[in-house]
Amino acid sequence: MISRPYYIIMIELGMEVMNLNGYLGVVAGSPRKGKWLVIDGNKIRRVREEDMREYDHEFAREVCGPWDHTPSSLEPQD
Repeated sequence: MISRPYYIIMIELGMEVMNLNGYLGVVAGSPRKGKWLVIDGNKIRRVREEDMREYDHEFAREVCGPWDHTPSSLEPQD
């Protein structure tokens, strides 16, 4: 198994985030009662800062192969 630190320095609005299970979504709102608002398509959830980190596309490719199907990977690249 690949071991990586599970923390981030600062969460920002618009940042793609993940947890130990994989992709969570995009941070869309500041914390309320210690939980950030995260949106993924039609799923909306509140997640504690210590339970998520910035989404790592390179790590996802190592684990899943070249099939990174997050919303940002489907956007046209300039």
